[in-house]
Amino acid sequence: MRIIEAALGAAYCGNRGEKRVDLPKEQMIGVDYADDMSNPVESGLTLEKLRMARQILDDADVDDGEDQYCVVSSKQISDLLKTTEVTSEDYNTVKALVEGKVNTFMGFTFKRVSSQLLPLQNNTRNIFCFAKSGILMATAGDIKTDISVRLDKRMAKQVYASISCGATRMDEKKVVSILVKE
Repeated sequence: MRIIEAALGAAYCGNRGEKRVDLPKEQMIGVDYADDMSNPVESGLTLEKLRMARQILDDADVDDGEDQYCVVSSKQISDLLKTTEVTSEDYNTVKALVEGKVNTFMGFTFKRVSSQLLPLQNNTRNIFCFAKSGILMATAGDIKTDISVRLDKRMAKQVYASISCGATRMDEKKVVSILVKE
């Protein structure tokens, strides 16, 4: 959740974190984006939107060897599985239809998360692509865990875990927001 908030929310900079920095419009792909914008139609995740995300990151001179990710929900995976380029062995070495999932495509490693974690407004979901160096996550220490028995609850086991962490966008040019129709 911290990485999603860092990618799509405001970043703060300055000596005391007083200056708010939103993701620039140039880093956003609209819900109605298509190669031919003469007749824009709202759509889910399309190859055109992925190509534009790829182009935006390439124009930012993201290193070709750097890990790049696309964070999506199961609906966007379903959208991609409807396209020939993703499912055909001629275009893609991963047999997406056999496995029923898309692992990598167009240089992105796809990370599927619960749709409840990605922002949804008016049937439009906000997903994103990013280069690994574009977002930083830091933890303050290790994960603390404890498993104990509760005598007052008929010997039920109680599991406790906590971590202190945060994330921020390090470089706006290495993050691309994509609006998709659900």
